[in-house]
Amino acid sequence: MSKLGLLITAFECEKELNEVLKPWIEYKNLHKDDIIISVVSLPFKQYVELGVKQNNTLTVDRLRELKSQNIIQHLYYGNNALEEWDARNLALKPLLDEKCDLTWILDSQDEYYNCGQIDKALRYIEKEDNQFCPVFKIEFKNFIGDKKHYIKGFRPNRIWRRKCGQFELNKFYYDNNCSFIDGEIEYKDEQLAYKTIPTNIINPKHFSWLSDQRSLNKIAFQHRRWNHCSLRLNNGKIDFCPEYHKKMSIPYPEIF
Repeated sequence: MSKLGLLITAFECEKELNEVLKPWIEYKNLHKDDIIISVVSLPFKQYVELGVKQNNTLTVDRLRELKSQNIIQHLYYGNNALEEWDARNLALKPLLDEKCDLTWILDSQDEYYNCGQIDKALRYIEKEDNQFCPVFKIEFKNFIGDKKHYIKGFRPNRIWRRKCGQFELNKFYYDNNCSFIDGEIEYKDEQLAYKTIPTNIINPKHFSWLSDQRSLNKIAFQHRRWNHCSLRLNNGKIDFCPEYHKKMSIPYPEIF
């Protein structure tokens, strides 16, 4: 079994944290030293620039408790606002130093797995015909507005190999993207092979777009970063933004 490095971003998520982490703690209890957990809990730059009121105290208290129990091995927290990829790099370094074979990122506000999914995904990655694939995507059920309706097609990068042939994992250069090094040449993961793990193996829930204040803040965050967002708050409910879809010339996703 490969040594797994779990890289968690956790900020203002004390209500979700225990449930999100439960399957990972269960998996860690089964596999002991085969999983190293590294957590970063820092504000992202754009939220601070927007003046969003944030209080991360309860989240940090819980993370420190988990660190004292050796459930978490590495923890970075504070008030220094960073870009998302720079924050992730703080937590990535110890996983590379400890030579974790795989790095799996987890956003603890909104990504819900179960232990069976984690185990099946890792067994899929270990298959012989996947040994030379450096990057794996996971398709989430991306819930929109409430916890009953979701869209398909959200498949971000989630797992990277530390070494794959001549390529070695280097750092995050964007939110969900890492670079690899081959000698003195740096490659973006977008330039390399990837596989999406089949949804019959893993298809976790993703609750990032519920009709709440967090989603409203996230819409403002995306407008500050990219000057647009595919969603809007309309009469108290999250739905698709007509201006965005017209601008991008893309149809509305199907809701399930």
